[in-house]
Amino acid sequence: MADCRQNARKLLIRPDPKPDESLPGYLLRLTEANAYDSPGVILSLIGAADSSNWLSHIPLIVTGQDHVSSLAAIAGKEPGTLLRLTYQPTSKKSDTSKQVGQALVSSNLLALNNPAVCPKCLEEDGYHRNIWDIALYTVCHKHGIQLVDACHKCKKRLNWARPGVSTCSCRASLTDSRERPIDERELTVSRMVSECFDTGVITGHPLIKDMASLMAVLHIGYMVTHKRPWSSMELGLGDRIIDQRHGELVQAFTLFGQWPRSFQLFLKEFIGVERARYSSFGTAALMHRLGMALDRYPFKDSHSKIFQEVKQELDRFLASDAARVAPVERLPSNSGGRALVEPELAIRLLDVTEQDFHSLARNRLPAPCEDGRYTLKDIFSLKDILDRLVTIQQAGQILGISSFNVRVLLQAGVIVAFRGPSIDGYRDLLIDAKVLDQMLARFSARAALYKEDDRDGIPVSEYLKRYKNAATKKFAEVLQAALDGVVAVVRFEQESGVAGVAFDRASLFQFIRVDVPDRDALLTIDDIMRELDLYKDAVYRLMAVGLMSFQKRSINHRIPQRYVTKAELARFRKQYVLPREIAAKHGLNVTNLAERLMHAGAKPVSGPTVDKGLVYVFRRSQIEDIDMQRLLRDTVYPTRTGRPKKGEQSPRTVAESIYLDAQDVAEMLGEDVSVQKVSQLVKSGLLRPVEHAGELGNKRFFPREEVQRYLVAYRDNLGLVTLEQVPDWLGIPKRRLDVDWIKPRRLVLVKDGLGGRYAKREDLEWIKTCRERMVSTQELADLVGKTRQDIGNAIRLGRLSAISGPVIDGFSNYMFDRETGVHAFQ
Repeated sequence: MADCRQNARKLLIRPDPKPDESLPGYLLRLTEANAYDSPGVILSLIGAADSSNWLSHIPLIVTGQDHVSSLAAIAGKEPGTLLRLTYQPTSKKSDTSKQVGQALVSSNLLALNNPAVCPKCLEEDGYHRNIWDIALYTVCHKHGIQLVDACHKCKKRLNWARPGVSTCSCRASLTDSRERPIDERELTVSRMVSECFDTGVITGHPLIKDMASLMAVLHIGYMVTHKRPWSSMELGLGDRIIDQRHGELVQAFTLFGQWPRSFQLFLKEFIGVERARYSSFGTAALMHRLGMALDRYPFKDSHSKIFQEVKQELDRFLASDAARVAPVERLPSNSGGRALVEPELAIRLLDVTEQDFHSLARNRLPAPCEDGRYTLKDIFSLKDILDRLVTIQQAGQILGISSFNVRVLLQAGVIVAFRGPSIDGYRDLLIDAKVLDQMLARFSARAALYKEDDRDGIPVSEYLKRYKNAATKKFAEVLQAALDGVVAVVRFEQESGVAGVAFDRASLFQFIRVDVPDRDALLTIDDIMRELDLYKDAVYRLMAVGLMSFQKRSINHRIPQRYVTKAELARFRKQYVLPREIAAKHGLNVTNLAERLMHAGAKPVSGPTVDKGLVYVFRRSQIEDIDMQRLLRDTVYPTRTGRPKKGEQSPRTVAESIYLDAQDVAEMLGEDVSVQKVSQLVKSGLLRPVEHAGELGNKRFFPREEVQRYLVAYRDNLGLVTLEQVPDWLGIPKRRLDVDWIKPRRLVLVKDGLGGRYAKREDLEWIKTCRERMVSTQELADLVGKTRQDIGNAIRLGRLSAISGPVIDGFSNYMFDRETGVHAFQ
């Protein structure tokens, strides 16, 4: 890095950065001033990235983690000048919030990969303001227009791969973008962001005091308006387009624009609509979903004042006359008694845009009556579904799998999307959460068929790690087979989603065609390597020249692999001999012995001088006729590589006497360690070989102290405990260790590069201390004889609160005080 900074040539034109300019925006100005096509050219000059991946380095540079000093050098500036443009973490221990201007901004509210601009600001000032990188800022408060994140000409999303601040990659000027209509509520939010950006605080609102409280208020509005009690919804705006941010901000802030009057108005409208749907329900029942969504609010501890004020306002409304006499949405009926609504009212009830409604009506509603009206029943049924829709990312959180695997399941038809580009033209894929719940319920029902004693199976995590790439079936096919009962589900942990599924071993292997090799009859290539002390290419060469027969079978692989019978290996050993077998007995170099044998008259059937084989192979019958004692005494014989004079040792011979080669290291590290695994340790930097620039041949040699250092760091480290020993060490089941401590990363494991995993003894001591006081959700349920649902109900009723978890200390599962938890259920 230092060399790169010292040797980097300065750019010809080096404008000064503006005080409120964003760092990637300054990169664009440097790019434009020096007539480059994109900032990637500048980043490549300082060694930050190559031409294919430089965009991924932008967030690292913007947050001051990568190449800022190098960029300052090439721009002819002091490092501190550009560091002032970066968004630094507010804490050394955590990067969950960044300093942007005077505001402390949550990291997930930085739109670093999705830049948006104000065309008028660009026209007037010609630089990218850092406030535009805050996802909550969607409207320029100075000009009262919505920011632009797509080119008006090519229609593509903006990114940093463009030739200038005001120029799209298609060369269109962004200052020509048309102005978009805005909402006063959205403008209010942007003004608050600007005020906090300039001063660090927000004034004039009873609930909102800074950026964190603004985010908290918007999060409550988002959860309550979406009414999704099954999940603590995340208001993640950083990766959204401006139009999506616009809609969600307006909807969420509507409840709090004129607090508390705006919140009361929302509640009255909500009650009116709900009474029209469920005329027999009381007010409390109608408000149940709102209450549940509020109970799941993830920041109620960190922003308790806001949470309490909103909850008290909700309770006051429930107890007021306004709730009891809230007007019911009166809807006309036809002669058949069916409630019918005009399209305008249907749009308001569904809370969608007019364009969205026409798309939904065309794809998701029965045909309207002759007068163009829709039945209220159909509208409300659709509304229920819309309230349950989740994105790909949210579906992944519910199912406990990655967004990629959610897409895999969608493509395979295991789950289906409700909306999407190819379904109804909607910009994103949205899934009905009920579909996901039904899928998990089917797994639960399958697992319930098995007794506890029969529940030893293969978890999804083990399948993905050990069998997925070898199976003849895809992951989605396996899950569908499990849902259909073709593959038995022997265990299911509800809280882990799909990751909590465990398959029956026999039915899984039968379905994916993974056979267990007959170890008494068949040998793999790795087995042959160990038996003959050869490397893999040499084994393949023996097969290629016909010296060893093999058969191809699909065992644990989609593509047939080579296997050798034990009888064939015995035949090869009886008929042929490798020089290394004899060399090991007499302490000779393998190549040296092969040359001695050929000088004595033995003719190899394969080898470098015969058929370009990698190793020499001799017929055993020829070797048995040679006088080995005489052979060993003979010092005069031709060699291919030359040999040192009598009494001298070659550098390689010396190296072999004082160093360990890769095979020696492998044996020293354990029976299951191969030469290839030793190479992995070298690549990962855990072992350092002797540098000899080819003087010692192609072999790698290692100092004994280097191997000893590795052993002391891992295998012989008294400060480490193997993962297999941890459950006994802590006195907890392995499943509870995985779910409560490893998966949430309360216990971070140390990897030795050979597949071994260890826990630090000091971490285990800390966990022991924690477990004297803390229990997980499942442990508390078992302790008091309740279910996980009972624990959740106690939390919602305010009888119980967690002392560790997602919104408390950043871990992904909740922990409770043991005594308080038991007392809550007495």
